[in-house]
Amino acid sequence: MVVTLTIASFKVYDQMYMITQGGPGNATITLVYYIYNVAFVNTPKYGYASAVAMVLFILVLIVTIIQFRGSSNDDT
Repeated sequence: MVVTLTIASFKVYDQMYMITQGGPGNATITLVYYIYNVAFVNTPKYGYASAVAMVLFILVLIVTIIQFRGSSNDDT
């Protein structure tokens, strides 16, 4: 459950878009919302957006590995 909620927190997009659209001074921009803005708003930069998406993937992967290793040690 912790892994699923952590990954879901990295992927928050729709709440930020519907409520604040980045908020005052970009205070509520999440990584997924930033990827969307870079890729599809104003001048599209697809290469940069895909590089940022890979950073998001690596962050989620690292968090998942750490949490799985931590939970496997608790079972012993």
